[in-house]
Amino acid sequence: MKFYINLKHHREEWKGKDELYSALYKLYYRHPSACEIKQTVSPSYDECEYFMDGCDVMLDQLYSYSPGLNALYAMSKGIVVVGGAEEEYYNLLGENKLRPIINVRPEENDIYNKLESLLANKNKIHQLSADSIEYIKKHHCPIKVAKECLDFWEKY
Repeated sequence: MKFYINLKHHREEWKGKDELYSALYKLYYRHPSACEIKQTVSPSYDECEYFMDGCDVMLDQLYSYSPGLNALYAMSKGIVVVGGAEEEYYNLLGENKLRPIINVRPEENDIYNKLESLLANKNKIHQLSADSIEYIKKHHCPIKVAKECLDFWEKY
């Protein structure tokens, strides 16, 4: 399974990337033949896209209730995201069915256990990937978002 993590120079602790990174490498050392890690540090947009392509799982932000822009972009490509996706986030969107993001708590054991579960249940990746794409189409389609902005603007 191919994992991708994008570190931001001097911002790892703000986003919890240091804990995600630690758990990911613990997984790699316990299962080296089953894991491949692509890692970047403060890449350009093109570099980020290049390294993200072909990955199965992307590790996003840990200290967040919702996915960041890189996570949403990864999801649009069918990449499974590990990061923040709390119940409040889904409630805000009114989403009761699609839950493609692997929500992790800021504890290394929780992160590690969820990564290891993905590795042990590779058959789930295909469904999570399809759910990620459907989720993006449903909640982040540019036409839908533009219409919501116009509707809001016209009310005021």
